[in-house]
Amino acid sequence: MDADAVIQAHVKALKAGTERARSLAQTLLNIPYGEGDGEKLDVYIPKTNSLDLNLVIYIHGGYWQFLSKEESGFLAVPLTEKGVVVVAVGYDIAPKGNMDLMVSQVRRSVVSIVQQYSHIRGLYLCGHSAGAHLAAMVLSTDWSQYSLNPQIKGRICSSAHSPSFRHMYFSADSDNKPTRVAERPRAETSKVWL
Repeated sequence: MDADAVIQAHVKALKAGTERARSLAQTLLNIPYGEGDGEKLDVYIPKTNSLDLNLVIYIHGGYWQFLSKEESGFLAVPLTEKGVVVVAVGYDIAPKGNMDLMVSQVRRSVVSIVQQYSHIRGLYLCGHSAGAHLAAMVLSTDWSQYSLNPQIKGRICSSAHSPSFRHMYFSADSDNKPTRVAERPRAETSKVWL
């Protein structure tokens, strides 16, 4: 199977998993957390009526320019069956969204979720690939500027291994294309290391 076929199969599986989750779990779809077009949440709710729930925030991957929350419900079925709320975060991908905007959006989504679900027992953060990077940025947030302190009890930041990504970073002034470290001076302050 060539690389394009692998990606197509992956997206097909994500979409099928999300469709399954939407048919089995209670959902609140396209809940706004901000003013932007991409600033929406999909919430997958367990059928239990307890207010004392755990909540997983899932931030999708896609190389900062592909996929969306629309393919991000796939993990909801096993979690909602165990009484866990799952929230898939939407954000503006490139080229509409730049790195600063994406990080800001994801941080604001966490603020909105914490404010809306203040009664939850445990908050967990999960991101894959580009979403793992954005989750890591959430973990580095100075929450005092938002006047709250989310008690994130756990995090999963996963990514496929690719040697071409090991020595790359995004610069805030770039056009969202990875640039090798050797091509930029190390003194730049706008780096996010991968």
